[in-house]
Amino acid sequence: MSLLNRFADNYEYWRRHGSEWGAEYKMRKRRKIYFHIQELMLTEYIEDSHPAKVLEFGCGVGRHLRNLVELQGIEVHGYDQSQAMVDEMREWASPDWMGTHITVGEPVGRLPYPDGAFDIVYSSEVLIHVRPEDLPGILSELVRISRWQVLHFEPPIGAEVVSDAHAGCWSHNLPATYASFDLQCEVMEPGFAAQIPYRVVLDPTRPTAEWSQARLKAYRQLEIDVQPGLDTAEHANQFATNLDVMIADRDRLWNEVQLHAREAATLRQHLATMTQDRDRLWEEAKSWHAATLDAKEALGAGKAEIARLSGDLLAVRDDRAKLTQANAESAGLLREYEERLTESQRNLDDITRSIGWRILQRVRRSASFRAFWRVGKRLAGRDPLPSVAPAVSQPTSPAFTSPGRTVVENWNSAESEWLIETTTKLPVAIAVCHPDWRGIRSSAENLFTSRLLVNDTLDTSQIERTARLFAATGCRKLVFNGFPSSYEALLHEVKRLSPQTQVYAIWYSSFLQLGEDANWAGLGTLDRLNRSGLIEKVGFAKHGMAEILAPTGLRAEFVMSCVRRIPASASAASAGGPHLGIWAIEPIWRKLPYAMLAACATVPGATVHATGHNERSQDLAKYLGIQVELQTQPLPQELMPQALSRMHLNLYVTLSECAPMLPLESLAAGTPCLIGPTSHYFEDDEYLRSRLVVPYPDRAWVIGRMIRQALTEREAIIDAYRAYAPHYNERAGRRLRDFLDAEADAHV
Repeated sequence: MSLLNRFADNYEYWRRHGSEWGAEYKMRKRRKIYFHIQELMLTEYIEDSHPAKVLEFGCGVGRHLRNLVELQGIEVHGYDQSQAMVDEMREWASPDWMGTHITVGEPVGRLPYPDGAFDIVYSSEVLIHVRPEDLPGILSELVRISRWQVLHFEPPIGAEVVSDAHAGCWSHNLPATYASFDLQCEVMEPGFAAQIPYRVVLDPTRPTAEWSQARLKAYRQLEIDVQPGLDTAEHANQFATNLDVMIADRDRLWNEVQLHAREAATLRQHLATMTQDRDRLWEEAKSWHAATLDAKEALGAGKAEIARLSGDLLAVRDDRAKLTQANAESAGLLREYEERLTESQRNLDDITRSIGWRILQRVRRSASFRAFWRVGKRLAGRDPLPSVAPAVSQPTSPAFTSPGRTVVENWNSAESEWLIETTTKLPVAIAVCHPDWRGIRSSAENLFTSRLLVNDTLDTSQIERTARLFAATGCRKLVFNGFPSSYEALLHEVKRLSPQTQVYAIWYSSFLQLGEDANWAGLGTLDRLNRSGLIEKVGFAKHGMAEILAPTGLRAEFVMSCVRRIPASASAASAGGPHLGIWAIEPIWRKLPYAMLAACATVPGATVHATGHNERSQDLAKYLGIQVELQTQPLPQELMPQALSRMHLNLYVTLSECAPMLPLESLAAGTPCLIGPTSHYFEDDEYLRSRLVVPYPDRAWVIGRMIRQALTEREAIIDAYRAYAPHYNERAGRRLRDFLDAEADAHV
């Protein structure tokens, strides 16, 4: 099958116009007797062939199936490429019957039936609509699924056809085509002029049905006797129709004449009205002239009033000068107050950053100190120690005090649980990330022990509550992982509530993606916030971006993504295969799904499991003969580790990445994963780089060669990664602590 003509116009015609043919056949059967003779001949032949399982190829609206379904000992099925035509069967067939007996598929290609599935396969006026280059393939499929005989009703050999009817019609030599694959096609005697029965007998041991000569002669005589009368009636009907059209045109033209007459009368009325308007406007113009003279007189009086107001203005200016001097004196007092306030805040920051204060905070949060304090509370009858987070058994919620006010929050159960867990860990920093940004969330979960999942759709009250929730932890470092535009409002609220909080951001993108408006705007926002001092540093997951941007004055550093889990051994993949995974969110060009899919065609026996793909991926897989299990939607994140581990090899060969998480997640699950040459992964390990990093990501043949090599060295690759991962993860942790200006042994 050619990929180019798969959806040729002659096939698409029946998909687009199929719903019109239920009514079309009814009209044609009133005009042409041969449609009835054809149905009689086919019904008689199939009835005489019982018992039999029969398939009509190109069943359309079910014109023949409607008769055959009534026959005893006959099980009938239909196949068609037009869903619109098949839907017309609902006029006489039930949905349950159609669901088990009718199949809709492609116009060409392999039919969805096993070899020898039917006794008889027939077509009626179908092959005339098949392109010549597709005919051998279709006939070979009909022969494959039949175990007794194949029957066709088609025009005689060499008959003239209207080539452009229904977007394409062709006259075929069926005996010659069947002879090309060593089968004899019998040209049988016709029962009407338009078509001839053709038959291919595949099992000569079974007797076949035959039409008697007398009955065929009677059918032909019936067409000769009846058709002229139908043609005459049709001509009379056409004349009557034309006459009706002419009468309708006459009535329409008369109505138009009357309409024009009414429009002329309306125009005359409008002209009279316009004449009256003209006279009225002339009278108004004379009145306006008189009013203009009055306005000039009033203008003179107004000038005198302006002179008086100018004197008043000079007095106001003197008063303003006195107020300006008073404001300057007030501004001096205000600056003095602000300087004292800044000095006090600086002293407070020095205290909270001191080692003594940190030790005090750790001691106050320790379980032993809390127990000691409870004993003191019982002795003193009071509890002066403020709660950082509510105990599980306490019904009250934690308090948070901000400058100038005290707010007692009523945290819900999830917020209270998160506060208890976070304050127990005493992290150096808390990461903020979007719950639906899968790769960025995975990176944050592996880099930070405490995360706060924040959507980008928060309103003002939700932003304020989220900022207070962070402040209640007592942590003084906040790291945004990714930075949608709505996060800026959250940053300002955090700074307002806790001015001493140090805010960081990690950017997960690349220079190539700056062509996308959202990425360009996001990088500009981080640059502005960093230069204004609201963000301490900007980390870049893409190696090399920080080195290029730092000389511009941006405080930028490289932050390494990692996956903490290390596999014990290579995973146990699913039986059979090899099974290859192509996991995506959506089939965009940067992710290169078609190159990876094409590469899988070079792996014998491969089954491809893919998500986030579209119908074109399905078409390409079918064209290349690849066994696939495709899903249009991405797999839920919680199911990904198991899915990755069941593959023999996963593929993530893309054209643009910063530091993709899926390859590391695959290796952590015990399955190798091929990647493109766009990240820093395995630059310091020659073996892993040569086995996992595809040097030419848009060359499917190169990807296929590396797939086959990785499959043969699957266990060795995982063993090499197990030795490599601890050192890599240690470097990732060290870089993160340096980025946060944290101590070497700090708990991040």
